[in-house]
Amino acid sequence: MTTAKLSELVTNYKAGLDGDYQPSSNFDTPIPEHASEFWAVMAELFGSKWTGPQPTTPTPGWIFALADLTPKQVGHGLMVLRDSGAEWPPSAPQFRAMCFPAKRENSAAYHVPPSHQLEKKISDEDRAKGRSELTKMRAKL
Repeated sequence: MTTAKLSELVTNYKAGLDGDYQPSSNFDTPIPEHASEFWAVMAELFGSKWTGPQPTTPTPGWIFALADLTPKQVGHGLMVLRDSGAEWPPSAPQFRAMCFPAKRENSAAYHVPPSHQLEKKISDEDRAKGRSELTKMRAKL
């Protein structure tokens, strides 16, 4: 999105706070290819629940929501949506949130620094020693 267009959106938003806002009908952001494909998939997934309230082409709000997403992110969002079992289509912000992989809470706790990682390969000698120890433990049980 160009700086001029962003400035216009901010100006229109501020004018809307005063009650003077009139929506712009000439939204000149080009429709990304994945937005058109997304629109078709949503129509197939949700049928009249999507096509009834939505026009046949992506709306300015959806174009704005999808503009900076990669096709891979949109695909991820569609997979999450499919797996969610949702009966109604999501809003643009809800769908945008689905496009990013879920982050683990306290993800840093799951990181093991290289200095604490086990070596990937084990020697034949160590493997034999481990099997011997397991045999001894099983005998005790």
